[in-house]
Amino acid sequence: FIRAGHQVTLLANAPADKLPPHPELNPAVQIVPLGQRKLLAAWRGRRWLKQAKPDVLLSGSHRFNLMADAMRGWARQPAWVCAIHENLSMAAAQASPKRRARRGAELLRTNRANALVAVSHDVQRDAEAAWRLQADKLLTIYNPIVDQAWLASATGPVPHPWLEDASVPV
Repeated sequence: FIRAGHQVTLLANAPADKLPPHPELNPAVQIVPLGQRKLLAAWRGRRWLKQAKPDVLLSGSHRFNLMADAMRGWARQPAWVCAIHENLSMAAAQASPKRRARRGAELLRTNRANALVAVSHDVQRDAEAAWRLQADKLLTIYNPIVDQAWLASATGPVPHPWLEDASVPV
């Protein structure tokens, strides 16, 4: 997004003194610590939304999806894009009944997003079928875990003692 000329701000659910360094993060990304307490963090996020007036709010986990929905509702803007990173039906099947009921409520709120982004076609199909998330809002954008830098690093030597002796099977 930054290379495309967009301003990017990361709203962090942590106090400023607890934010770990992120050397892989582009230095142009502004980080706004909201604190750890959910309600206070949501209120601070709403205040930030009203002041900064971003065009889009992107949330990327169930917890932050709920916070984003609350912040956006209070601020009456901006467009909200919700990312879905997991197979939701599998996560629900492995959860306790209480957690499963809460997950269902979260997903009802998630459907209020302007757009839903799944990280794979399987996650998208699962979200449509198992959770009835609105298909016209749901699209797939692959998570760029494997990029050119990663592929280039895979061709180099691996400095690990187990791999030094080629006669020993690994």
